[in-house]
Amino acid sequence: MSPDGWAILLLMAGMALIIAEVFIPSGGLISIAAAIALVLSLVCAWWAWYARLPLYFWGFVVFEAGMLPLTISVALWIWPNTPIGRKAMLEAPLAADSTAFPDESAKIQSLVGKSGKTDTILNPAGMMKLDGQRLHCQSEGMIIESGAPVTVVSVRGQRLVVRRSTPSVEHPEPANLNAAKSSESTRASDPLLDFELE
Repeated sequence: MSPDGWAILLLMAGMALIIAEVFIPSGGLISIAAAIALVLSLVCAWWAWYARLPLYFWGFVVFEAGMLPLTISVALWIWPNTPIGRKAMLEAPLAADSTAFPDESAKIQSLVGKSGKTDTILNPAGMMKLDGQRLHCQSEGMIIESGAPVTVVSVRGQRLVVRRSTPSVEHPEPANLNAAKSSESTRASDPLLDFELE
């Protein structure tokens, strides 16, 4: 076989060995064989064309340099779709499969905004009573005594985060307000209390 035939044959063999290296784990032995084949193809191309047709030789060099990354890219693109590639490239689990106890998490999230009372001292973790259940909870870093009203503000993991509830200011009843006004008018009409305090 002529040197130009050997150059093309060794180039094809080198590209095939590069593809084989991607698919067959060999510890780099196939890569070494591919490198040897590609170097020998350049040597054969030099013998065949450099003296009489140097443009053919340099065209061969450029072609080999372009085919090398293209072959590696195609092999790596095909590899994940092969049986070996599917075993090596594990697919990420679905979000529903990776969530621990999804029903329990949804139930705990539904408690945000509800109010209850501490069943133990929160230092900062402890127990609370909410809707007749004893639940694990923790404060936002403050100590809260037992029996204090608290509100669930968030969920951290599987534990409720609570904050002491502020008591609402109660407005006086209209009847009490009327009684206060009548007592003030009685004091104003009483002559014994007719003086001003300075």
